[in-house]
Amino acid sequence: NYVQIFKNGWAISGTAQSIDYLTGNQLAYNREMCFNYHAEDIERAMIWGRKGIKVIAGKQLRTSNGIVAQIQQYGGLVQSANSNNVSGQLNLVDLQSFMRKIFDVQAKGMPNERIAFCGSLLLELINRMVLMDSTYQISTNETQWGIQVTTIQGFSGRLKLVTHPMMVENPIWQQELLVLHPGMIKKRVKRQTWTEEFGVAKNNNNGKDATEGYIGDELGFETRCAKTMGILTGIQTAGQSFP
Repeated sequence: NYVQIFKNGWAISGTAQSIDYLTGNQLAYNREMCFNYHAEDIERAMIWGRKGIKVIAGKQLRTSNGIVAQIQQYGGLVQSANSNNVSGQLNLVDLQSFMRKIFDVQAKGMPNERIAFCGSLLLELINRMVLMDSTYQISTNETQWGIQVTTIQGFSGRLKLVTHPMMVENPIWQQELLVLHPGMIKKRVKRQTWTEEFGVAKNNNNGKDATEGYIGDELGFETRCAKTMGILTGIQTAGQSFP
């Protein structure tokens, strides 16, 4: 895999330097937000990054393959939703079958556990599948009703569903279920996190704060034993297991 350099900058204008904020130091806030965006960029690349080499302004830019790309390329289970021969539909039986195929492949010396990332839409569809496959009689004086499923029990193991905030950014990601083996995913760091700061703000914290700077990381991503993981794609509607 390629090593990718991540850089995010922060700064404060001269006008902002001269203003007192009731909410605190604006420079410190800008710097904190920069660090948050930096972490988001790394996480986004770690999951969905694609390996490549480009040249921008005469300088080479390398991007690293993320988890999804490595699952697709190195034998992970990739399956499209097609329950009841309806493209884009998923039911609980097919979901459990998908889980079984993943849990059947184990990594020697590692616990046979998985974690599933999905968006809020997919969690809603899974709960709708449960409603379709079950019956419930509402009792007298009952004031609440509903189903909240965040764990799927399969033949070989239990799958914890975790909603990931980034899986609502892209319509395609909203339709995916990523089943990952946490023990088989690593960051491969070439250069530890570093920061560069430029200039000094005279009106903030006794002149100890820089007026601009950036945070950087140089790393790649490694997914071992991709066959222990899987991607269920194209989930658009919920289906009944036995229509």
